[in-house]
Amino acid sequence: MDAYDNGPFKEIEDGGHVRKGYTPERLAYLAEQAGLKVEEIGFCSGWSSQKITTVLRGLTRRVGYGPAWALTLPLRLVPPLLDNRGQTHSPYTICMLATKV
Repeated sequence: MDAYDNGPFKEIEDGGHVRKGYTPERLAYLAEQAGLKVEEIGFCSGWSSQKITTVLRGLTRRVGYGPAWALTLPLRLVPPLLDNRGQTHSPYTICMLATKV
C-alpha cells in the first residue's frame, strides 16, 4: 500500500505491522502448527479500502492522525459497497478465525 509496508518491521509484535505473501494455505499451516483449528479464512479489504488507507497514511504525515482520520471518515462508506464484489484487484488483508484444539 505504501513504502512503510515494505519494512523494516519491529522485532516486537504490536499489531502495527504488515507481512506480505501469506496465502490462505500458509496461514492454515501456521495455525495447525500452533495447535489451532482453522474455522474460516477470508479477506477483509479490497481495492477501495486499500486506497483509503493509502490516503489516510499520506494525510497523517501531513496533518496528523486526528485530522486525517476525520477527513477520510466519509470515504469509509465506500468499501462495504465495493470491496470484494467481483473486483480483479486481489484482497490485501487475510483474516482467519481459529480455535484452540
